[in-house]
Amino acid sequence: MDSLLDSLGPRYDDWPGPDPLPVDADMLPGIVHGYKPPFRIIPYGVRSSFGYKEGTAIRRFARVLPPHFALGRSRQHQGLATAKLKLWERSSIAKIALKRGVHLTTSERMAEDIKVT
Repeated sequence: MDSLLDSLGPRYDDWPGPDPLPVDADMLPGIVHGYKPPFRIIPYGVRSSFGYKEGTAIRRFARVLPPHFALGRSRQHQGLATAKLKLWERSSIAKIALKRGVHLTTSERMAEDIKVT
């Protein structure tokens, strides 16, 4: 896991949590030239969201994982999106945590900003 996170970008050294240290999402490039948002085609009859049991199972599994990215007040997330795509090639979950001490933000607001990217 350490070598994979090292290949994604610089680490956030002030992280108070356990190892491995997450990638500092604010240090990733804000705008990536040639970036296109991923386009996913869902097969017929497949729901675009998880059901109650599937969502609960994934949340329980992700609860014990350390975060892969630490995000601050950055508003440009194209570098983060490309790093997440690289991570999804090896892992089915990409966990993003907010840095401590970031004022005037909530996890819901940051999640909406990331979904737009």
